[in-house]
Amino acid sequence: MTSSTWSWMGRKREHEVISLLKSEAAKAHEYMLLLQKLVSALPIEKREAAKILKDMAKIEKDINNSKRIIIEELAKGMTDALERAEIARLALSIESIISYARAAANRTVILGDLPDNIKGIAKNLVNLAVGSTMLLVNAVGKLEDDPAESLTIAEKIEELERTADEQLAKAEALISSDCNAVSSMCFMILRLVESLEAITDQAENAANNLRVLIVVKTYTSL
Repeated sequence: MTSSTWSWMGRKREHEVISLLKSEAAKAHEYMLLLQKLVSALPIEKREAAKILKDMAKIEKDINNSKRIIIEELAKGMTDALERAEIARLALSIESIISYARAAANRTVILGDLPDNIKGIAKNLVNLAVGSTMLLVNAVGKLEDDPAESLTIAEKIEELERTADEQLAKAEALISSDCNAVSSMCFMILRLVESLEAITDQAENAANNLRVLIVVKTYTSL
């Protein structure tokens, strides 16, 4: 094959992989909407919770499949090694968002309800998670056509992460003041709000990986 043919095939494969990244990010956002539904429904009935968890499990399977295909496609080469590595990191960081969201969902179901003051913070945190994944969807969507806009969108996730940090600190203070002694319930509530905050933190990590990918793509295209 000529070098131009190899280059065309490389660009085609890269486009296909980035399309899979877009799908993975969209699925992560869909997952957050289900988590939002779960937290907003507190106190939640077991039947409703089970249905939401079932829907979440299906999305997890879809994301795992997308990640597997992305890694397999990257292993075939055709694009710059650094670029392949950063695409893989981005795919894995999106998957990490789901891991923390699953932990939050499980803890929400186990607790069944939250004190009113903590419930408000939990809802704020899940709203931030939804917002951060929506921004991630938009940022990945602009990766090929408008990388500068992609960077601008990715930076907005950092702002949401700072707000999530503030909400977590507020929750920790409330839990500390309301719990006179260490108890399993207090510990579980704390772990729940920590996992909710960690979702936006992981979204910021994904945004950072996206920024690095854009820099690498710019460098390799010179």
